[in-house]
Amino acid sequence: MPILDLIKDYAEDMKQWRRQLHKIPELGFDCHQTSAFVIKKLRYFGVNRLNDGIAGTGVVAVIEGQGAGNGTTLG
Repeated sequence: MPILDLIKDYAEDMKQWRRQLHKIPELGFDCHQTSAFVIKKLRYFGVNRLNDGIAGTGVVAVIEGQGAGNGTTLG
């Protein structure tokens, strides 16, 4: 399925996720609940190459595409 279709399918869910995250009173690098939330969502979408605990609560995920070529994204 094209990525734009997936975005449309999950648009309302993503709005809810944003609202949930904004209700978590975490600041700076002390974001344990937020980190757990992100990891849970990444695993739900099949991302298994995760490295958590970066600088405390940071998360690095490797998402492999199905097409040819290299691509690097930081976010």
